[in-house]
Amino acid sequence: MPRIVRNQLSAPQVRHAAPGRYVDGNGLMLYVKRSGARSWVQRLTVHGERIDLGLGSADPDSAEYVSLAQARKVALDNRREARNGRDPRRMRVPSFDKAQQATCAESQPRWSESGRLGQKWRQTMRDYVLPKIGAVSVDAIEARHIKRVLAPIAAAGHMDSMSRVGDRIAQTLEWAHEQRRGLDAIVVGSGTVVVDDPELTARPGGTTEGAHQPLRVVADSRGRTPERARVLAGDSPTLIATTAASLADWRERMAARGAEVDEYV
Repeated sequence: MPRIVRNQLSAPQVRHAAPGRYVDGNGLMLYVKRSGARSWVQRLTVHGERIDLGLGSADPDSAEYVSLAQARKVALDNRREARNGRDPRRMRVPSFDKAQQATCAESQPRWSESGRLGQKWRQTMRDYVLPKIGAVSVDAIEARHIKRVLAPIAAAGHMDSMSRVGDRIAQTLEWAHEQRRGLDAIVVGSGTVVVDDPELTARPGGTTEGAHQPLRVVADSRGRTPERARVLAGDSPTLIATTAASLADWRERMAARGAEVDEYV
């Protein structure tokens, strides 16, 4: 049986390692360039595809510095996600539950000191929203998801509650799209495209008009992206990073939809 390697590196090794790649465990590697720049990379298999996932800088002076302990924790979490059939790259695009928690936390200072609005927010989310769409990625939220939440409330005649819940859903989605406005690119795997079919656009104020749109990047080594995928729609640019394992016919169809298709080794 192969030997399981874990926690092979030490903090002094990370600081003083010569150029090269150094294995720590759980797919985590320290990559030291000839320039001396140090970064964390994790190698994982996600939906049958081998990926290298950047986890941040190992340089203490960098604004993106990630310590050895932090890198190990993230690597362990990512590996658990992958083993459970999920794509850890989706963690960069939060679920509706994570997004509503962040929205509530940012709004809290503007609310009364009693905290009642925060309590009501959490209660309505817990009672009406999270059981139905809490685990759905904010990229994948569509009108049908919102209807699934609001229709039973309306059918019960609770129109005031329906209005409040709808407003809080809208605030959460607005928060999510505001976070995306400053990004240069959003990267997802083909598994996310197949399962969630996200559009990957910024929609501050509920519209893409006039908003900065990041480059949409799909890592698709085998050519799994469907021809009708929403990530290919609209005017936002799309780059598909693939390999020789994808079919030429599929690449032509992606290019016909307006995507830039690049092959990598």
